[in-house]
Amino acid sequence: MSSLSKQWNHRAKLLGDSFSSVMEQSFPLAVTRVIHKVHLAEILDAIPSRAKRVLDVGCGWGRIAKEIVKRRQIEIEGIDLSRHFVNLYNNQMKGKGRATVADMRKIPFATNSFDFVYCIVSLMYLSTLGDQKKGISEMLRVIKPDGRLLFIEPNFWGVQIVRLGGLITFVYRSLMGRPKVETGGIAFRIGVLRRIIEKSGGRIIRTKGYPFLTLVLLPAVAIGKISPSTARIILECASFFDRLFPMAFLSYFVTWEIIKK
Repeated sequence: MSSLSKQWNHRAKLLGDSFSSVMEQSFPLAVTRVIHKVHLAEILDAIPSRAKRVLDVGCGWGRIAKEIVKRRQIEIEGIDLSRHFVNLYNNQMKGKGRATVADMRKIPFATNSFDFVYCIVSLMYLSTLGDQKKGISEMLRVIKPDGRLLFIEPNFWGVQIVRLGGLITFVYRSLMGRPKVETGGIAFRIGVLRRIIEKSGGRIIRTKGYPFLTLVLLPAVAIGKISPSTARIILECASFFDRLFPMAFLSYFVTWEIIKK
């Protein structure tokens, strides 16, 4: 995991507290802002009303946590592999939250100590089944018996749609000559992640997809280079229909809400 920690520290130093440092680098800002808004809405909806203590796994520089503390009186702890991100997080939060350098496979907090835990596109960096199970088991360990765990992770088939089976990545890196700051990561097949969660001691109570956002995402990325406001309107319209038909199978990313068995 030390090599991954170095990669993320390098990325954090280069890109700082920007959306591109913790989200898809090839997307225009107008697009990443809409996706960020979706992530934030899912988390705010899922945090129990009684929650007092929350854990942000893979917290980055605090793009989600700083929005939560504006809306809720909650104590937020964060963990991240990158010391540079942890420093940025602690500066961003201004005493309303605190981050620690730590690995999600060995979370440095007591059992049953959080009301809510969220992990946004971070489990994807655990590449082996054993590590994935260990990471989920640890997150379940630190939530209280009546607590909630929420993931938002990339979905294999949705990623294939958005990236045209790898063509977009090839164009971005090779033809445009713009290599990304690489940090790896995988996309999960829904059935596979479901089994991993269940074998790790979790029970899934909700999954949610974003099929319309997924279908218009690639055109929105192209349009966003020219007209950011048009791209934003397209994606926000798609998000409206996603609320009505939240099918997960063809979604670019999927929200998973989990409790302890």
